[in-house]
Amino acid sequence: MSDVWAVPAFFAIKGLTFSCFFFGGVVWFQRSVRRPWQRAFGFALLRMGMGVALGMVLLSYFSRFHASTNRLGIPEWFGSWLWTYVISYGSLRYLEWSLMAWLVSGRTVVVSARAISWTFAGVGLSFLTDWVGFALAIRIVGGIC
Repeated sequence: MSDVWAVPAFFAIKGLTFSCFFFGGVVWFQRSVRRPWQRAFGFALLRMGMGVALGMVLLSYFSRFHASTNRLGIPEWFGSWLWTYVISYGSLRYLEWSLMAWLVSGRTVVVSARAISWTFAGVGLSFLTDWVGFALAIRIVGGIC
């Protein structure tokens, strides 16, 4: 597999995973909804678009206001770029998934144990699919750092 396929493979894996997760969310929050797979796919596209846009904003902030960053554009706060990545992107993703929980629930559930647990699961899923992307980059392109 050439490095041309790394980015499409990453987004295909992320899109499929998010679609399945949103299908579960739609069924869990709204028991009787028409065309749940269509809605799940639409939510997945929205979440991926939001993630790309806000992730680029965060990376541009890092590159603009921090003199030393690694190849990924992430500074080394707390002694490692990994902690910076987890803390900064974790916070951003919690906000993104909270908004998605509100949308998936039909804009009715603001705060509930179900919404909070689904939000944390979404944050974890985002990190998991990122690591799949990192593994693809290391395997296909030969490294990222």
